[in-house]
Amino acid sequence: MSGARPVTSYRLMVAATALLAAAPSLSSAMHAGFLVDDWIFLQSAERSPWTWWMHAIDTTYRPVQATIHGAMFGIIGDHPAVHLVVLAVLEFAVVVVLSRLLVRFLSPRTTLAVLLVWALLANRSSARFWSAAAPIPVAVLLLLGGALAATSSRRRPVLATALCCLALLTYEGGVGLGLAIVVVAWFERGVPLRAQWRTLAAPVAIYGATVMWNYATSPKHLYGYGPLPSTVDALTGAGIMPRALGALAGPAGYAVMAAALLGLWLVPDARRPAAIGGTAAAIALAPLLVVGAFPAASGPFDRLNVFTMLGLAVVLGVGLDALGRRAAVPGAIVGAAVVVAMVAAQADDIADVNAARDQGMDVIAAFAALPPELAGRSLVYDPGYSHHGWYPFGYGSAKAAIERVTGSTIDLDDPQRWRIDPAPDDVVVTIRDGRVVERRP
Repeated sequence: MSGARPVTSYRLMVAATALLAAAPSLSSAMHAGFLVDDWIFLQSAERSPWTWWMHAIDTTYRPVQATIHGAMFGIIGDHPAVHLVVLAVLEFAVVVVLSRLLVRFLSPRTTLAVLLVWALLANRSSARFWSAAAPIPVAVLLLLGGALAATSSRRRPVLATALCCLALLTYEGGVGLGLAIVVVAWFERGVPLRAQWRTLAAPVAIYGATVMWNYATSPKHLYGYGPLPSTVDALTGAGIMPRALGALAGPAGYAVMAAALLGLWLVPDARRPAAIGGTAAAIALAPLLVVGAFPAASGPFDRLNVFTMLGLAVVLGVGLDALGRRAAVPGAIVGAAVVVAMVAAQADDIADVNAARDQGMDVIAAFAALPPELAGRSLVYDPGYSHHGWYPFGYGSAKAAIERVTGSTIDLDDPQRWRIDPAPDDVVVTIRDGRVVERRP
């Protein structure tokens, strides 16, 4: 029975860490609301509750995502708190499944360190607070399931390939990781390279065909959200630190990474798993950079960070744990400081999302009392400002939200603020003192 206690203690720690990962979503559920695409999905679901998602834009290139949206907006519907509880459950599940994978290669203590870092990372807020982003943790779970099948004592390469293809058809942000998992699943040690290629050809071709299908049917195109330095800052700098640090947020984030690298330098046996984590992060990030999809520190676009941060969480967790093993007191101080900083950064995310939801309701109320001189005009909405990357609307969602709440129709466009390009007959409007007013240059 003595051996049962450490196992039970470890499982309780995993569960506690999973709850910690779910806590931001649960906290946000107390101030629940919808954002951006949520409104479009809600409006579509209410018009055709059971079939709308079958005709959605993502049905061909992300059919699993379309199915998830069908369930969330067609069945759960207009209950934002329940949506956030679902996101919390997904966060919990990712930690549990990730623990099953990591403990195959790391000690329980190091596994818990990686899980804690993953749970506290603030630069993947969209999957925690945005209902439309629910497919992203589902895609992560499918990839982790594929990795489990690829690395089990009795490998299941067919299952691993199928799960990676499903992950790709859920959300393609993990395309590089999926390919790596498929290769690992079918790779045979000791087999000559020529024979190895014959083994890998069919599964890689199947996965490649799924990639090409996704690419060919996707309405997405080459685009960019920011320069490469901002990507580095979003992933390892200010993106993981609280705003209270101000100009020091970026350097503080880099200092955390430096502390992890110091731990790896001091403890050689920690370098291999950290190198695997770093390689996974690079494999996840490379396809995004190729298509110009640069990660963001916060807001809906930080969904691009999720797959890369899986690998970076391993680097940080393994490195900081190694620092604690080699230098207990300094390591404990660094670890405690990192935990406090990351919790504060998550509090920033919750405040930003709540503020964006409140702003959205204020906008709806303002348009419900549209001044007569603007009624019937072709309007373009300028939100004026964001809450650190979070806007309440965009991409046609303001029109859907206003029409859904007020029951009236409106000719309204809401492009990204930096892409406002009105036609001659358009009137650009904004909200001032709770009223819709024409924007003046």
